[in-house]
Amino acid sequence: MSRTRSIAGLIINWNGAKDTLDLLRSLCHCQSESVSITAVVIDNASSSEDVAILEGGLGEFAGQLSVVFRANNTNIGVPAAYNQAIQLAGLTHDHYLRLDNDVIVEPDGLTEMIEVLEQRAAEGIAIVGGTIKYFDRREDNNGGAVTFDLIRGTTRVDYPPSDVICDGVLGCIMLVAGDLVRRHAPEVFESKLFICTDESELSLRAAAVGMKTLYLARLIGFHKSGKSTSKVKFVTGYYVARNWTVLRLRYVAGGERWLLLLVRMPMDVARSVLRRRWAFPPGLVAGLAMVVTSSLDRRVRRGEC
Repeated sequence: MSRTRSIAGLIINWNGAKDTLDLLRSLCHCQSESVSITAVVIDNASSSEDVAILEGGLGEFAGQLSVVFRANNTNIGVPAAYNQAIQLAGLTHDHYLRLDNDVIVEPDGLTEMIEVLEQRAAEGIAIVGGTIKYFDRREDNNGGAVTFDLIRGTTRVDYPPSDVICDGVLGCIMLVAGDLVRRHAPEVFESKLFICTDESELSLRAAAVGMKTLYLARLIGFHKSGKSTSKVKFVTGYYVARNWTVLRLRYVAGGERWLLLLVRMPMDVARSVLRRRWAFPPGLVAGLAMVVTSSLDRRVRRGEC
């Protein structure tokens, strides 16, 4: 890379100040003559004690890393906070790095993500991820190339030995081309999804217009994994079910596949009850309601009702 690339690092903190500070330290090591990072940290209504720890620790990075900090009085949700971070960063950066606050970024991995994203832009590559290992079990994989089965409502994660175009990558370390961000700003990530699946929705939305997601077959970082969502398991389960219902109905292709999906959904509810996944049925019903009301809203606005 001959010129300096400007990267906006997008970080959401929710009662995880110590992890967030560890992430910022790792971003310091990712900078070089060819990579300049502005880290935008959004605190999503953490406790006053956690905010104090975070604010007190930010002084460590003066002169090492450009950090923009904003504390929200209410929790606006994960995708909305990422959109807020993008607006604070501005829309002039070369690329945008979506980060969970409990990851550590591997410098060489980030450099290669940037290089591959730019070298293969002509092929339509707009999102890049890679191999992610567990922070405390560094031989074990945590995130790789994701394949979506929208009919079954499942995902499969693989670790191919070479770079491959895929349906999605793990959103905890995800590099997004600046052109894609500017195309969809200010709603780059879908705010109403609230907690999860917004990175998958972005890959699906991009794919619909020919913009592709690439898995990079090398290590890009380490994930402490689920530090925030593990604190609210039922809430997370509800939003996973709700959001995947929305994505399945929105992006499944073809009339016959859509009908097959509607037949499959009652089976999914029955299976979730047998497995005592109590958050799934209300989440699925809420997802169906979101799709129906969104469709009605569009028709009303077009004067079709």
